[in-house]
Amino acid sequence: MKSEITLAVLHEIAGRVRLRLSSPPRDDDRFITALSAHEGFQEVSFNHISKSLLITFEGGHLTTQEILLRAAIALSVEYD
Repeated sequence: MKSEITLAVLHEIAGRVRLRLSSPPRDDDRFITALSAHEGFQEVSFNHISKSLLITFEGGHLTTQEILLRAAIALSVEYD
């Protein structure tokens, strides 16, 4: 049985959102590269200590829900 992976929005302001991941990505570089490839994402960084993902993006181009979905898909790919 696979463990459940969750993401939660910790904080959001226009053009910036911080997410908490229940599990860190297996390969940080691949995970960040996959997220950074999405149109509208400006910067993506992951903090291992807090398990938080900080994404800056073009305001008005993306919604928090779209960002959450893209991060969840990228993380699920990391865990097959």
